[in-house]
Amino acid sequence: MEVEQERVLQNYQTAAECKGLRVVGIDKVYNRSVFGRSGKNDVHAVRDVYLEVEDGELLGLLGHNGAGIISFSKTSYNGFKGRLH
Repeated sequence: MEVEQERVLQNYQTAAECKGLRVVGIDKVYNRSVFGRSGKNDVHAVRDVYLEVEDGELLGLLGHNGAGIISFSKTSYNGFKGRLH
């Protein structure tokens, strides 16, 4: 995983062209504390995702219940930290 993260960061920092999807450092945290403050009960659904999917490639997300697959797939809508390109 670290190799992919380094590759994606290198491509992002050098503005290398990506004709598909580039995901840089996606995070999604559900705050369970009062008034949306960070706390010990927060749930990290997605943490530090880095990947590139070129045009014509297929991305499959597999995992058990609660693995963050739906949270990751919804990151393009709102409520996340990171960058989608």
